[in-house]
Amino acid sequence: MRSQKRRRERSTATAPTPPVPVIIAANPAWEGSEPGMYDVTIEWTIDHGLFPVASVEVFCRVDAGEEQSLGTTPSSDLGMNHPRATAGNETLYYRVRYVFEDFGGPVIGAFSEVFEVYVPSEGG
Repeated sequence: MRSQKRRRERSTATAPTPPVPVIIAANPAWEGSEPGMYDVTIEWTIDHGLFPVASVEVFCRVDAGEEQSLGTTPSSDLGMNHPRATAGNETLYYRVRYVFEDFGGPVIGAFSEVFEVYVPSEGG
């Protein structure tokens, strides 16, 4: 009986937690891709630990609007450009998460903390 209990205790190992990227910067660029608009480049760090390089999903909300997906990028890229993000005088809220497509189904990490960036009005 005692050895069964020890085997059960050993077999209940928890799965590793997927990495959580940390946004470290957001840089607006006036008229980077279109006249009268800002592009915003966001940068993050990620410690993959035991997990492979996979994808990072990027989300953005403008002021009090709805959050929208901006797509995915390889997690090794450590950043993404958001073209035509705003005309200015708005606050953008970004968050990202790690996603890995495994044979057993997707592995989805927790969202990063929200990273807020105020973009001034035209070329400001």
